[in-house]
Amino acid sequence: MTVDDFLNNHAEPFHDYIVRLCYRYGHDEYFHFSNEVLYSGSDDKHTWLNDWDEGYTEVFVIDFVDIDDMFIGFKK
Repeated sequence: MTVDDFLNNHAEPFHDYIVRLCYRYGHDEYFHFSNEVLYSGSDDKHTWLNDWDEGYTEVFVIDFVDIDDMFIGFKK
């Protein structure tokens, strides 16, 4: 899915995510992959914690997980 589709239809208010992205420039043969953190601030605006977007022509969200779901098994 596109990043806009993810932000508009899947990212819930006040939730932080780890998002698996693939992206490339139009002249690149292969996609680059990265895991990025999408943070929801106190104003409920989502912000990428890393400035990964360098003007790529194709960007897709492959998968995502709520950060809180990553740590449910840890107990003191």
